[in-house]
Amino acid sequence: MRSGRLQAADAITDLISRKISFNNSKLLSNTVRGTRSLWQAVNTILKPSQVNKYDQSSVLTADELNNYFGKISWDNQYLEPKSKITVCDTFSKSNVFSEYIIFRYLDKLKHTSPGPDELPFWFLRLAAPSISAPLSKLYGLSLTQSFVPTQWKTSIITPIPKVSKPTGCHEYRPISVTPILSRLFEKILTINFLYPVLNHSNFTSKLQDQYAFRPTGSTTAALIKLTSTIVNKLADSPYVHLITFDASKAFDTVRHSTFMEKLAAMPVPDMVHN
Repeated sequence: MRSGRLQAADAITDLISRKISFNNSKLLSNTVRGTRSLWQAVNTILKPSQVNKYDQSSVLTADELNNYFGKISWDNQYLEPKSKITVCDTFSKSNVFSEYIIFRYLDKLKHTSPGPDELPFWFLRLAAPSISAPLSKLYGLSLTQSFVPTQWKTSIITPIPKVSKPTGCHEYRPISVTPILSRLFEKILTINFLYPVLNHSNFTSKLQDQYAFRPTGSTTAALIKLTSTIVNKLADSPYVHLITFDASKAFDTVRHSTFMEKLAAMPVPDMVHN
């Protein structure tokens, strides 16, 4: 560049960039254990000094963690959510859970961890031609009867440390893994019944600042909106005050009955709600 050979310098820069991309792609393509290994490989590239920052040794026992996670999720004033019964409840099982649609979902299963049933993704993908029809029938019966099998609600909980050296149960995040068939059922229901409601004009205005659990919503979108708001404010003001709140265990301690009352007010079919 000092010699004025900018074209040659650009060519070398492009070659180095392509070499780095090739090596990174080769490294990531060899991660076959799932998302955990994938992110470990990503971190070796982005943050090589922090790959092993978490101390996996702990004085806590499995029973202590189990009791803690069970306690924070237990509601002593639990009320069973009321069923939703309306006179106009339209639903076409054939469109949502047809054998062809179930086959397409199974055939496109990506590498993911199995649940308590220990049915791996590759087995379900290979067996898709044979199990699509009975699975379509099971999904349809589960929804029309508003009943979810106990096996599909059972999960394996893995405690993930929030800090480098956790000293108490509160410093672990419980990651719950249900069976793949259960997750697939949830995915189909969410796409076909919940996303259309959240995108409906009657609710988009109320949920304009809601980024979690919405289609196209993400932490990135929330950060972009926040940054844009701050920049616009700074155009007219010398400074901006930002006040944030973090509700501890908010998702784990939400009242089921309260949540279901809000869901019942939305145009969701009775059997989906129930």
